[in-house]
Amino acid sequence: MTHARRFILIDPCLERIGSHPFHYAAEVLAAAAAEGFACGLATHRGFLAENAYPPEWNIFTSFEQTGYSKYTSFGELDRLDVRGNRRLRVVPPWAFWHAARRRVQRINAFARDAATLIQQLAPGDIVLAATATELDAVGLARGIARVRPPLGIGWHIQFHYPLYRGFLADYPRQDRRLVRVRRLLQEAVATAAPHAFHFYATTAELASQYERLGVAPFGVLPYPAQRPATLPSFDPRGVFDVHKPLRVTVLGDLRHEKNSHHLDGILAATARDPILADRITFAIQANATPLPACTRAANVELIRGPLDADAYARELSAADVMLLPYDQDRYRARCSGMLLEALAAGVVPIVTGGGWMGRQLAEPLRAHAEAVLARSRQRTLYQMSLNRIEAAQPLSINVQPPPDLLVGNTGDSVALAIDITWQTTGRNSLHEAALRVALEVGSTAPATVMAADPDGRPATVLCPIEPPHCMAANGGVRLTCAPVCGAATALPRAIQIRCIRCSGPLPVGAVGVVIDSPADVVGALREVSRHAKHYRSTAIAHATCVLKASSAAEVVRSLLG
Repeated sequence: MTHARRFILIDPCLERIGSHPFHYAAEVLAAAAAEGFACGLATHRGFLAENAYPPEWNIFTSFEQTGYSKYTSFGELDRLDVRGNRRLRVVPPWAFWHAARRRVQRINAFARDAATLIQQLAPGDIVLAATATELDAVGLARGIARVRPPLGIGWHIQFHYPLYRGFLADYPRQDRRLVRVRRLLQEAVATAAPHAFHFYATTAELASQYERLGVAPFGVLPYPAQRPATLPSFDPRGVFDVHKPLRVTVLGDLRHEKNSHHLDGILAATARDPILADRITFAIQANATPLPACTRAANVELIRGPLDADAYARELSAADVMLLPYDQDRYRARCSGMLLEALAAGVVPIVTGGGWMGRQLAEPLRAHAEAVLARSRQRTLYQMSLNRIEAAQPLSINVQPPPDLLVGNTGDSVALAIDITWQTTGRNSLHEAALRVALEVGSTAPATVMAADPDGRPATVLCPIEPPHCMAANGGVRLTCAPVCGAATALPRAIQIRCIRCSGPLPVGAVGVVIDSPADVVGALREVSRHAKHYRSTAIAHATCVLKASSAAEVVRSLLG
């Protein structure tokens, strides 16, 4: 009898449905089943699924330890400042011995629990450890060495979390701290031999961090976006109800790293804003009790979580805007499944920039700027080569737009087009400090963030300006640029400023809005509210590209080679 090839997804973090790890597993295993695999899911022992999975799946509630631990390299990051320096604290003399002992215990527990699964494997089977740590990699290797399964099994290990804090200039001082991680991954590779491990990360930023260890190549696996219940169609020539309130949605757990503690202030500022007060309603998911104060505001609909796959898809389909003002010190290199799923659903995301999240909007924003510039009258006002911009001394430029571009038809728009190039290109550019760019006077646009392009192309941002202000005595606008996220220095190569005039309204971007901090959310909501038809239509047009690139089928195809 022919052995049915098996696809086993291991995730000790899985304790319940309604979480991104469960949605990830459901999407990937469904794609594996479509390729003819018999599917299995290995979870934490406390996993409660309530039959929310296909009956043909084999569920192994195998793992005693969850994947999250303060004894991993990621768990240590909270004990470092934003530049990667260790915070001063009193450490008892036995703490290092205790931490080393706990790591050994976790490794051995993973090896023991994985061995039961490994005994059932045969050549042609695929194993994906979906949310692994360096301790899990060693544990899996020791389980393989204990069982000695036949060759021909595909072993794939994916990492979700960063190794470093800060930026590229801060990494060398942290390399010594990561010697232990390097040795553990080297041990994993050697112990598993002659079986071969294939390592991955969820973003190019993470993959390049792990490759600094010099252990093995790290690929990038697509992160599957859950397909919305219905992908709305949008005819930009049709009628858009500008009087219908925009539904601004916050999904997922409310956590400090997502800047959820700023929601109260955002709600209060939105309610006070004369433009937004009647144009915005909020829908906020809350999984914990007691309910946070933000869910009790008058203009908030409470979404009780956790959500199963169908309820989550319905909320995605109902949203107009997804609010994602995450802390980029924590999320700079990490993938956000929520952002990918918002983009795949044609929902307009508002995200903080400076890392992977902002880069997901880089190409739509670039295409929008190029289209606007192609139909605009323009004049170069300022060009300058740069060496560096210091946080202690931000770049400040006073710009006086030419009078002939400030005068024209009533329906025209005037803006500054700001182009910045960086000194660093390639993968290293993913770890360079980005710049907060804002017009301090003369503009209603929120502050945004501009980041280096790996191909060395200039980043371009459009900042609408108010001609009445600029035509006043001593009028003009002041542009400021400063490093973001606690960086001491940013390394741009050059800046160019052009004044442009074009017919009709001028949105600052397309698909979504990149902001600097939660303080800019209200400005971003004003921008989306003014140009709701434009943002919604471009987001829906972009959704098909995201669904194709971020599909579970692409994950399985990548693993199959």
